[in-house]
Amino acid sequence: DRDPVAAARLATARAALKALADDRHLPVENLLTPDYVRRLLWEPPDPVADDLVELVAARLTGRGARDWQVGLAAELLTEAIRSPDPLPGQGDGDADGEGSTSSAADSSSMRGNNVSRSTTGA
Repeated sequence: DRDPVAAARLATARAALKALADDRHLPVENLLTPDYVRRLLWEPPDPVADDLVELVAARLTGRGARDWQVGLAAELLTEAIRSPDPLPGQGDGDADGEGSTSSAADSSSMRGNNVSRSTTGA
């Protein structure tokens, strides 16, 4: 079952969680169980829900994540659900047939977000 959007969400979340774990000098697996992350991002709550952070937190808690883990990870995972970075080789072309103008604009805005995210933690 291939789902490039879910894969992009997961890749985005893994990178953000790794950066957070590195900042905290923790193994990423201690920050949040990889299975919790994978299940959440493969079948996330509605990305446009106003209370998405709370929905993400509830799902993590329901899986067994501790309060401190949810507190650290819920917003990062919410961002990965709402704005996943494109996977390498995706997002720059017109593979979906919707027109290259909107696809290129979407890809460039995502790349811009990626740049700002990488510079804020430094």
